[in-house]
Amino acid sequence: MSALMNEPVQASDYALLGFSGIQLAIPQREVVSIDLVTDIDTDLAANKRVGSLVKAGRQWSVYALSESFDVLHQIPGQRRFCVSFGSGDDDHSFALVCDQVEAVVLDSVGIVQPLPESIVMPVMPMRHCFRNGNGLVLVSDRLGMQDYLLALDKDNG
Repeated sequence: MSALMNEPVQASDYALLGFSGIQLAIPQREVVSIDLVTDIDTDLAANKRVGSLVKAGRQWSVYALSESFDVLHQIPGQRRFCVSFGSGDDDHSFALVCDQVEAVVLDSVGIVQPLPESIVMPVMPMRHCFRNGNGLVLVSDRLGMQDYLLALDKDNG
Protein backbone atom coordinates (compact mmCIF):
# COMPACT_ATOMS: atom_id res chain seq x y z
CA MET A 1 0.00 0.00 0.00
CA SER A 2 1.25 3.44 -0.83
CA ALA A 3 2.33 5.93 1.82
CA LEU A 4 -0.31 8.37 0.57
CA MET A 5 -3.09 6.16 1.82
CA ASN A 6 -2.28 6.66 5.51
CA GLU A 7 -0.16 9.81 5.77
CA PRO A 8 -0.98 13.50 5.42
CA VAL A 9 -0.31 14.89 1.95
CA GLN A 10 2.52 17.44 1.72
CA ALA A 11 2.50 20.44 -0.59
CA SER A 12 3.92 19.42 -3.93
CA ASP A 13 3.80 19.81 -7.68
CA TYR A 14 1.21 17.53 -9.19
CA ALA A 15 0.38 16.28 -12.66
CA LEU A 16 -3.34 16.79 -13.13
CA LEU A 17 -4.78 14.12 -15.43
CA GLY A 18 -8.25 14.76 -16.81
CA PHE A 19 -10.43 11.99 -18.20
CA SER A 20 -14.19 11.48 -18.52
CA GLY A 21 -14.83 14.63 -16.47
CA ILE A 22 -12.60 13.41 -13.61
CA GLN A 23 -9.45 15.15 -12.42
CA LEU A 24 -6.76 12.94 -10.87
CA ALA A 25 -3.63 14.43 -9.28
CA ILE A 26 -0.45 12.36 -9.02
CA PRO A 27 2.89 13.76 -7.79
CA GLN A 28 4.71 15.20 -10.79
CA ARG A 29 8.01 13.61 -9.71
CA GLU A 30 6.42 10.19 -10.38
CA VAL A 31 5.67 10.96 -14.04
CA VAL A 32 8.27 9.48 -16.39
CA SER A 33 6.92 10.80 -19.68
CA ILE A 34 3.91 12.26 -21.46
CA ASP A 35 3.31 10.90 -24.95
CA LEU A 36 0.54 10.99 -27.52
CA VAL A 37 -1.98 8.14 -27.70
CA THR A 38 -0.84 7.56 -31.28
CA ASP A 39 2.41 6.21 -29.78
CA ILE A 40 0.53 3.33 -28.09
CA ASP A 41 0.82 -0.11 -29.70
CA THR A 42 -2.75 -1.39 -29.42
CA ASP A 43 -1.69 -4.74 -30.93
CA LEU A 44 -0.13 -5.45 -27.51
CA ALA A 45 -3.47 -5.13 -25.67
CA ALA A 46 -4.10 -7.93 -23.15
CA ASN A 47 -6.28 -8.51 -20.09
CA LYS A 48 -7.41 -5.03 -19.01
CA ARG A 49 -4.72 -3.14 -20.92
CA VAL A 50 -5.56 -1.18 -24.06
CA GLY A 51 -2.01 -1.58 -25.36
CA SER A 52 1.61 -0.89 -24.56
CA LEU A 53 3.90 2.07 -24.92
CA VAL A 54 7.31 0.92 -26.11
CA LYS A 55 10.26 3.32 -26.21
CA ALA A 56 14.00 2.81 -26.10
CA GLY A 57 13.63 -0.89 -25.28
CA ARG A 58 11.30 -0.21 -22.35
CA GLN A 59 7.60 -1.01 -22.07
CA TRP A 60 4.63 0.39 -20.15
CA SER A 61 1.23 -1.33 -19.91
CA VAL A 62 -1.40 1.24 -20.90
CA TYR A 63 -4.81 1.54 -19.23
CA ALA A 64 -7.90 3.63 -19.99
CA LEU A 65 -10.20 4.42 -17.08
CA SER A 66 -13.83 5.52 -16.93
CA GLU A 67 -15.26 8.21 -14.65
CA SER A 68 -15.91 5.48 -12.06
CA PHE A 69 -12.33 4.16 -12.43
CA ASP A 70 -13.45 1.02 -14.22
CA VAL A 71 -11.03 -0.20 -16.86
CA LEU A 72 -12.12 0.46 -20.43
CA HIS A 73 -11.28 -2.03 -23.18
CA GLN A 74 -10.68 0.61 -25.84
CA ILE A 75 -9.14 4.06 -25.87
CA PRO A 76 -11.95 6.64 -26.03
CA GLY A 77 -11.66 9.01 -28.99
CA GLN A 78 -11.19 12.13 -26.85
CA ARG A 79 -8.10 10.74 -25.09
CA ARG A 80 -4.99 12.44 -26.48
CA PHE A 81 -2.22 11.79 -23.97
CA CYS A 82 -0.48 8.81 -22.42
CA VAL A 83 1.19 9.49 -19.04
CA SER A 84 3.81 6.91 -17.99
CA PHE A 85 4.84 5.90 -14.48
CA GLY A 86 7.71 3.61 -13.44
CA SER A 87 10.95 2.76 -15.18
CA GLY A 88 9.54 0.66 -18.01
CA ASP A 89 11.94 -2.10 -16.98
CA ASP A 90 9.53 -4.20 -14.92
CA ASP A 91 5.96 -5.53 -14.72
CA HIS A 92 4.95 -2.67 -12.42
CA SER A 93 5.39 0.11 -14.98
CA PHE A 94 2.13 1.47 -16.35
CA ALA A 95 0.62 4.37 -18.25
CA LEU A 96 -2.78 6.04 -18.19
CA VAL A 97 -4.49 7.65 -21.16
CA CYS A 98 -6.18 10.97 -20.51
CA ASP A 99 -7.90 13.84 -22.27
CA GLN A 100 -5.63 16.51 -20.80
CA VAL A 101 -2.56 16.89 -18.59
CA GLU A 102 -1.46 19.98 -16.74
CA ALA A 103 0.86 20.88 -13.91
CA VAL A 104 -0.50 22.28 -10.66
CA VAL A 105 1.29 23.45 -7.52
CA LEU A 106 -0.74 22.44 -4.51
CA ASP A 107 0.06 25.63 -2.60
CA SER A 108 -1.68 27.61 -5.32
CA VAL A 109 -4.95 25.66 -5.31
CA GLY A 110 -5.69 25.01 -1.68
CA ILE A 111 -5.51 22.36 0.96
CA VAL A 112 -5.53 18.61 0.43
CA GLN A 113 -8.14 16.96 2.60
CA PRO A 114 -9.05 13.34 3.27
CA LEU A 115 -12.02 12.07 1.30
CA PRO A 116 -15.10 11.60 3.49
CA GLU A 117 -15.13 8.04 4.87
CA SER A 118 -18.61 7.54 3.46
CA ILE A 119 -17.27 7.63 -0.11
CA VAL A 120 -13.93 5.89 0.39
CA MET A 121 -13.89 2.36 -0.96
CA PRO A 122 -11.09 -0.04 0.08
CA VAL A 123 -10.16 -0.94 -3.52
CA MET A 124 -9.95 2.63 -4.80
CA PRO A 125 -6.51 4.26 -4.92
CA MET A 126 -7.69 7.72 -3.83
CA ARG A 127 -7.92 8.83 -0.19
CA HIS A 128 -7.48 12.61 -0.55
CA CYS A 129 -8.89 15.48 -2.60
CA PHE A 130 -8.65 19.23 -3.13
CA ARG A 131 -10.69 21.89 -4.89
CA ASN A 132 -9.42 23.28 -8.18
CA GLY A 133 -11.67 26.03 -9.48
CA ASN A 134 -15.21 24.63 -9.40
CA GLY A 135 -14.10 21.01 -9.46
CA LEU A 136 -12.93 18.39 -7.04
CA VAL A 137 -9.55 16.78 -7.73
CA LEU A 138 -8.88 13.26 -6.48
CA VAL A 139 -5.34 12.61 -5.23
CA SER A 140 -3.41 9.36 -5.58
CA ASP A 141 0.17 8.33 -6.26
CA ARG A 142 2.01 5.90 -8.52
CA LEU A 143 1.99 3.04 -6.02
CA GLY A 144 -1.70 3.42 -5.22
CA MET A 145 -2.62 3.40 -8.92
CA GLN A 146 -0.19 0.56 -9.63
CA ASP A 147 -1.71 -1.64 -6.91
CA TYR A 148 -5.22 -0.83 -8.13
CA LEU A 149 -4.46 -1.65 -11.78
CA LEU A 150 -2.57 -4.84 -10.92
CA ALA A 151 -5.49 -6.02 -8.77
CA LEU A 152 -7.91 -5.34 -11.63
CA ASP A 153 -5.69 -7.23 -14.06
CA LYS A 154 -5.36 -10.17 -11.66
CA ASP A 155 -9.03 -10.37 -10.61
CA ASN A 156 -10.55 -9.91 -14.03
CA GLY A 157 -7.79 -11.06 -16.37
